[in-house]
Amino acid sequence: MFNKILVALDGSEHADRALEMAIDIARKYDASLLLFHAIQVNLQVRNSTFSGRVADAAKEAYRKIGREIAEEIIAKASARAAAAGLERVESLFVEGEPATSIIDTAAREQADLLVLGTRGMSGLRQIIVGSVAHKVTIAAHAPVLVTK
Repeated sequence: MFNKILVALDGSEHADRALEMAIDIARKYDASLLLFHAIQVNLQVRNSTFSGRVADAAKEAYRKIGREIAEEIIAKASARAAAAGLERVESLFVEGEPATSIIDTAAREQADLLVLGTRGMSGLRQIIVGSVAHKVTIAAHAPVLVTK
């Protein structure tokens, strides 16, 4: 039923539960697993005489830290997948807005199931801001499993 499962990881407990679910499904269907993380870099710096240089330096520092965190998240998830006996595990992290990055990557990588956690945002805040899980569920080309 499923050949390639993309699991979105952000280092949260919700993403850990999504990873466990994705590992379980991958084992049951002998599917490959794509461990995915999006690094969001969108720093805003107010106008000043040196804001351009400050913004560029801050963005580069943020990118560097983001890559380090992404590598840690992916390494931990990869170890958990290996411990569960999965042999076909890939990893990928990109820079971009999380929901759009998940959707685009899933389509490009031909994932036929997306698994991600939700932080349980509800009420007015979700209506105003929206959640990554909600955005992915609406726009993804493949089924989406959202875990809590």
